[in-house]
Amino acid sequence: MKASRRVLKNSAVTLLGEVIGGGLYFAAAVVVARALGVERFGQFTSVVAFLWILQSVVDLGLRRILIREVATDPARAGAHLGVASALLWGLSVLAVAVVAAGAALLGLPRELLHAVWLAGLSVVPVFRTAGYGALCRAFEDMEVNAVGGVLQNLLFLAGAVGAVRAGLGLRGVFAGLLLANLVTWGYYAVMVRRRYLRPRLVVDVRAAWGLLRASLPLGLGALLRKASWHVDTLLLTALAGAAAAGLYNAAYRFIHALNLLPKNLGQALFPAYARLGRRSEQALLEAHRRTLRFLSVLALPIPVALTVLADRVIGLFFDAAFAGAVPALQVLSWALVLVFPNALYANLFTALGRQGLYAASAGACLGVNLVVDLLLIPRLGVLGACLGTLAAELALFAAGTGCLRRLGFRAPLVGVSWKPALGAAGMVVVLLAVRQASLPWVALGLLGSGGLYLAGLLVLRAFSDEETLLLRALVAPGPR
Repeated sequence: MKASRRVLKNSAVTLLGEVIGGGLYFAAAVVVARALGVERFGQFTSVVAFLWILQSVVDLGLRRILIREVATDPARAGAHLGVASALLWGLSVLAVAVVAAGAALLGLPRELLHAVWLAGLSVVPVFRTAGYGALCRAFEDMEVNAVGGVLQNLLFLAGAVGAVRAGLGLRGVFAGLLLANLVTWGYYAVMVRRRYLRPRLVVDVRAAWGLLRASLPLGLGALLRKASWHVDTLLLTALAGAAAAGLYNAAYRFIHALNLLPKNLGQALFPAYARLGRRSEQALLEAHRRTLRFLSVLALPIPVALTVLADRVIGLFFDAAFAGAVPALQVLSWALVLVFPNALYANLFTALGRQGLYAASAGACLGVNLVVDLLLIPRLGVLGACLGTLAAELALFAAGTGCLRRLGFRAPLVGVSWKPALGAAGMVVVLLAVRQASLPWVALGLLGSGGLYLAGLLVLRAFSDEETLLLRALVAPGPR
């Protein structure tokens, strides 16, 4: 299969899986929010934030390095997977022990304590799954990961619904998460055995150190990045209470779900990025420039629609108690303009072998987030956290762009964005006209405004002739 068609196929499959899986996870969060109320939903999101940060600590960037190594050296896939698996086993068991000890020392309420323990245990199957999933991504069999992601989120949704109906509270919800992760681990183990190889642990100190040395800067960057995504929730809980965190996360759920779009593109592109980076740094940077143009076209209409229709969106998925999330969604939605290009940095810098630059950029992002949050949350509450998120994304974009400039890459930001921005502005008129109409008319207005946006891109010639030819090559039949 031609490389362009393979990337397109992988992007489409990954996007479909992420959309379905993300929708299922979003549905589970809505079920939990409606059942637990604002304050206890804030507790749920605080534990989830802690869980995501913990997973970054345990991962240390090993998964992405494993993808890079297998994609560029497939003959040694079994050895690479074996060394990485041994490392992940040891790190995940250590993490569970730290969680158990730390949760006991914090003196948490009994239900919340049990929820944290269950969340910590769920890390073990997650990282066994992660190693297998990395192997599938390296071989560009994205459909295996797509099915795995849907399966995991479907099981979590079923577990959340079951826990809510049985009145099991937070403990039941996180027990459902643990069960979903265990079943998903089994699925990946079967798929890897059938498609590639029989997994085995490989204890090789020298190879393990090589993997760790390459992955530590990336792992640090991933940890800092995830911390920047979730520090707002933790600081809101500490400074403004769990109810404020619940309102913030009602809006944040949409941003998290939409972040799956650039994330899936980055995952589909990464094996090709890794191989291209080994051959030509400048060719890789040129491929990244083209990707930025497509992402700008994809990103800009979303905050326009969410800003105009925020009250309808929140009202559709949450009850009246979450009305305070409307202004939060209007502000947070504009972070997506930066979130989309920022989602590519980890893969890009890893393919370039410059993981340290990504760690530095992610550190700047977290630092700005912390400062703005600490300054604004005591004064503005939820809105302060939203502004902290915006400032953090801007800091990451600026830092990443600065690092790329050092490598000779200059993104034509004005040239990339002004035509999509002009096209998106035309959407506002249509959306304002249907904003207070019935739901079917709102849906038609969204479709109409999307069509107007696409027409504007064509009229303004948002893509060059060369890029139009590339698009045609992506969809044209090609030999396998």
